[in-house]
Amino acid sequence: MSGRFSDFIDAWKSIFIGHSITAKKLRAPRVTEFYPFEKPELADRFRGAPMLKGVMGEATETEKFPNVLGEFNATIKQKQESEELPPCVFSCPAHVDARGYVELIAEGRFKDSLDLIRERCTLPASIGRVCTRPCETGCRRNKFDEPISIRDLKRFAADSNMDKPHPQAVPKTKDKKVAIIGGGPAGLTAAQVLAKEGYPVTIYDKNPQGGGTLLTGIPKYRLPKNVLKWDVDAVCALGVELKTNVEVGKDIKLNDLIDSYDAVLLATGLPAGYNLGIEGEDAEGVWGCLDLLKEMNFDNHPELGKKVAVVGGGNVAMDGARTSLRLGAEQVYLIYRRGRAEMPARFEEIHEAEEEGVIFELLTNPTRVIVENGKVAGLECVRMGLGEPDASGRRRPEPIAGSEFVLDVDTVVTAIGQKTDLSFLEGVNLELNAKGVIVYDKLTLQTSNPKVFTAGEVVTGAGAAIQAIASGHEAAESLDRFLRGVDLKEGRTAQVLARPYSYGQTYLDGVEPERRRVHMKMLPLEERTKGFAEVELGFTEEEAIREANRCLVCNNGNCSGCTMCARACPTSCIDVERTGPLETNRKVLKYDLNLTKCLFCGLCAETCPTGALEMSKDYENAEYVKDRLFYDKEKVLRQ
Repeated sequence: MSGRFSDFIDAWKSIFIGHSITAKKLRAPRVTEFYPFEKPELADRFRGAPMLKGVMGEATETEKFPNVLGEFNATIKQKQESEELPPCVFSCPAHVDARGYVELIAEGRFKDSLDLIRERCTLPASIGRVCTRPCETGCRRNKFDEPISIRDLKRFAADSNMDKPHPQAVPKTKDKKVAIIGGGPAGLTAAQVLAKEGYPVTIYDKNPQGGGTLLTGIPKYRLPKNVLKWDVDAVCALGVELKTNVEVGKDIKLNDLIDSYDAVLLATGLPAGYNLGIEGEDAEGVWGCLDLLKEMNFDNHPELGKKVAVVGGGNVAMDGARTSLRLGAEQVYLIYRRGRAEMPARFEEIHEAEEEGVIFELLTNPTRVIVENGKVAGLECVRMGLGEPDASGRRRPEPIAGSEFVLDVDTVVTAIGQKTDLSFLEGVNLELNAKGVIVYDKLTLQTSNPKVFTAGEVVTGAGAAIQAIASGHEAAESLDRFLRGVDLKEGRTAQVLARPYSYGQTYLDGVEPERRRVHMKMLPLEERTKGFAEVELGFTEEEAIREANRCLVCNNGNCSGCTMCARACPTSCIDVERTGPLETNRKVLKYDLNLTKCLFCGLCAETCPTGALEMSKDYENAEYVKDRLFYDKEKVLRQ
């Protein structure tokens, strides 16, 4: 290399380093020798030219992560440690193979996609409607524009196969029987896994249909009950016996089940709600939100007043407020003691509640239900200020003296949290702790009675349905080991805990339409509160394929044609040519690197979501010291 080129590099360093060190002091030792001499071995801080390891061809098959009992956790752990696990899979509590099933949808293989989803997600049509989307917070596409609509694609995979037969029954090859108390996500998941292994499984559920809180606590406008039934029927089709309208503890004693079965799983969830603990809440017109939603879901037509106050800030409170509108309330207030930023409800639930006309009374706390003739006549409240953060990390709400006021309402709905109902344990020799919670082993989920295991929210506390599904998988492995007489812990890999991801703010100005997220169509606003018709309308086949093709196929080791490297390159020395437009085909026809323009900065390799692009050992005059790199990485990502 000429001395003039070295002087040019020094000049750039002196401009961008921003301190008084001279260019002469910063000059790196000469690392390139004139040919035919051999280049020396260099330290890792030096980078050479970019090199593409592999290009996705028509026959390329991305590795899938099927659920193999006893091996799945070890596989996920190994893939995560070797950086081969996609962030969408890692951020899902049940580690559903989002990368795999989204790619199958992109290829038009909808039935294969559903089969892969069912490996880890027991209720795909239902979870595809109500999941809190943790996979989408992990989606690496957040780094560039908008995440893939992973949850909505899960729904599409299920909806597009509803006209096909359910899975065939699995022959019962084992002589050990299992009873499961509770037909919610955790219980159904354990039942599905054990049924596939050949165990006779019976679920006892007090409701007229399986589904647990998905049946009783999720409104029909979010989850139609025929959709939930389709999911439950698919589990039962494997050979699982579901006994509905049977309440353990009343219709049948738990001790009798323990004596009659080889193992028992407790998966009863959180069927009860907390009280406000204020004066007057036993008056006529005060509803627990779970009770209200259950009555509505069972078509019992609960009667509310014209002015309703819903107390709470979570998803259940949003469901209660939006349900109240659909039941005929003219004004619905949402009372929450903190601010909007602290609300635990999902953003879209908050947004849709406001769209439909719910009035938010934030930084407000109820102090007394005003009662006249035994009925609700108003709700006394106090304004709140936010103090120092509490144990949850949110700022503690504190009442403002003299700010009391009365809200004119005739109905109060409480939605401040859920709790267990363990009355069915009466007379059962099972250890509880000082708080009345079942004592169990955190790894094996085994209780003080060796035959009895537990799973889901009954012991983990409130969470999303997908977390209960993850717990059901762990319970199934323990039950299988117990019934086979194998040690419950030996050689076992613990569940790999999901980790939330945090990406920087992205800006969508200038992002091409074909790169933008496909948003699901919704029922027109003026029609939503007239009844309980489903609000979200689902994807068409064309929309689903287009959205699935936005997937970057992270960490698969092959180029997916996403062109993010070209967009990150500050000198535009990368050119990617695909066989078709992004929305229909992401296969790569040509990949060109113009090394005459390359700065060897490494941004393309750092940006590459699949790991296909790396910096080679083909060095020319290259120096890479991170604290001297003068490019602002976050800015150039949107070139």
